[in-house]
Amino acid sequence: MKAMLPNKYPERAYSVEYALKDLDYALELAKLARIELTGAKNARALLDKAAAAGFNQGVFPVIAKVI
Repeated sequence: MKAMLPNKYPERAYSVEYALKDLDYALELAKLARIELTGAKNARALLDKAAAAGFNQGVFPVIAKVI
């Protein structure tokens, strides 16, 4: 809420870039365990959109801008 309500997404907090990296680890582990993580895949798609829109360094709630 600190980022979304005032529409200020600081850089170098927990960026989209870091969230994508960590989510990739989780998805790879799920694949090895043969678990389907539909929600995580949806989150990954939104984070990809945010990165493509130039928000890669912003704190991850910046996905609100691409929803």
